[in-house]
Amino acid sequence: MESIPNALLLDKKALLQDGEKYYVFKVADGQAQKVEVAIKFRDEKNVGVFSTELNPNDHVVTEGARMLSPNDRVKTL
Repeated sequence: MESIPNALLLDKKALLQDGEKYYVFKVADGQAQKVEVAIKFRDEKNVGVFSTELNPNDHVVTEGARMLSPNDRVKTL
């Protein structure tokens, strides 16, 4: 498998689109934060993304992400 520097591998259910831009919601201090991402890779189940606002230890919303708005309260499971 090819290595893609600085890309984070996420479940593709986390990826959302707004026009021509892509984003995910990360959880910070119990709130959903909209983070724009650049797609570096994708397959049937996963997507490799890059953003200066995402770190490998961040929690990213996969279930119910389409129903969120920025700053909505979120509980991680």
